[in-house]
Amino acid sequence: MKRICPALSTSAALVGVLALGACAGTWRDGTTEESSGLTPLQFGDIPCPDGMTLQTGLNESHSIEVGEFRYGDLFYYGSLPVPDIADYMQRSMPRHAWELVSEEWNDGRVVQTWRRVPQTVRCEIHEDASGVVRMHVHVRTPG
Repeated sequence: MKRICPALSTSAALVGVLALGACAGTWRDGTTEESSGLTPLQFGDIPCPDGMTLQTGLNESHSIEVGEFRYGDLFYYGSLPVPDIADYMQRSMPRHAWELVSEEWNDGRVVQTWRRVPQTVRCEIHEDASGVVRMHVHVRTPG
């Protein structure tokens, strides 16, 4: 029988508990992931239409926010029509003080660029070859 160092097994258990705790989202205002409807990856002031699902497996979507600094790549999928998502973003983003800088349509793909000093959001929406609608929300604070 192999003996395990008690200090090592205790350390491993502590790391596991901390990792599990990091998965549960708690926002600055004390609300939780469940009560806010958002995941810790999402930013509360960047809306997403109902019917679009955040891709979280294999770390496809990721984000960080430290003070005024933001960085994120959020990938969504769904079946809403591309123009409906673009219209939703045009109606919803200004409610969070985002200003539309540009909108470009090309072959059924739309790219919207939004600005709210000091951040920029680029939202790319298109339908892929399998008929799934994809939305990539690219959040950056220029450095």
